Amino acid sequence: MACEKEELAETDNFGFANPDLIQGISLELTYPNGDTKTVKGDKVFGWSNGALLNTDYYKHISGGGDEITFAFRFSFPKTVSWIDDMNRQHNLRNSLLQLEQTGYLEATQAEFRLGSGREGEFDPYNNVSGTVNFKQDENNDNTYSIVAEIEGQVFNRKGEIVTISGGFWSRNLTNRN
Repeated sequence: MACEKEELAETDNFGFANPDLIQGISLELTYPNGDTKTVKGDKVFGWSNGALLNTDYYKHISGGGDEITFAFRFSFPKTVSWIDDMNRQHNLRNSLLQLEQTGYLEATQAEFRLGSGREGEFDPYNNVSGTVNFKQDENNDNTYSIVAEIEGQVFNRKGEIVTISGGFWSRNLTNRN
């Protein structure tokens, strides 16, 4: 569920999360030449979920704003409870998990992708490689239903490696089984 657009303030509690917004994304992008840019959005949608092969399953969150969009996905082995396995640090897959690769997952797979429009800076089919520290029901002055801290790298459409630091959050993201 998205909130009404609110002004994106510069204050935060997690190094990126803005306590004045119900939800959002804030990422610092660092380019090979040393230039940096912060991109923000005020929408977080989720949880969508679905079936993979042999009763493996996934949970998906997406969102963004005018500057950037994102897609985040956990794929779980059928033997793993998503509630029990989500709240920890995960390595991000550096390539898309294809449907035919599921069915016999041995461990939870986490994927994070950025988009920025059809001709934008990032190809939405390139995964960010790195880590995500995912937290549910996090208390820090405000109660967050989710906080995901992302550290990683991704190729932009120019073939440059862009370093990503930041994350997304929501205070009212409902869990759907």
